[in-house]
Amino acid sequence: MGGSEDVLTGDGLLRMIFEESIIGITVIGPDRRVLVANAAIRRMFGYTEAELATMRVTDVIHPGEVDEVIARFQELMTGARDSYQVERRYRRRDGSEFWGRLLVSIHRGERPLIIGMLEDITARRETVHALGERVKELTCLHRTAPHASCSTSSSRARTACNASSSSCHQRCSTWTGPRRASATARRRT
Repeated sequence: MGGSEDVLTGDGLLRMIFEESIIGITVIGPDRRVLVANAAIRRMFGYTEAELATMRVTDVIHPGEVDEVIARFQELMTGARDSYQVERRYRRRDGSEFWGRLLVSIHRGERPLIIGMLEDITARRETVHALGERVKELTCLHRTAPHASCSTSSSRARTACNASSSSCHQRCSTWTGPRRASATARRRT
């Protein structure tokens, strides 16, 4: 056995899974310091391995969520829980934010270690938010113009429909907000 077959056994397999995973994997010490982080974590946050090794996990958490992170960490360390999952905001090196789904467990050995797996879910959250906004918009249209129909090719009917849409736009802005309602009006014209 040699070459790529060696990777499928023992430590080679574990190292390959750790480094090649698209899910960020990290091991955190009892002092909340990053002990090791895979390539996906380094890409998500924009830090090198050496930089991460000097940081605490709270250094990359959105400031509004640090207290909760510390509380959950303490629950793991005291044995009140063995694992948890959470969606929360994180900060990259460049200051931008992203949403992540974090799965955490603890290894209770001679030295307890926290194992974290992180998935960037920003795109999914944005899609869910956009769908929610679209539902509000469609609900508004349904409530304010239940008899309007714009499926005709007649110029006169389109003019009446556009006038109705403008009226609906004004009423809908109270549900969707001015920015979203403006985008809605642009799509209709």
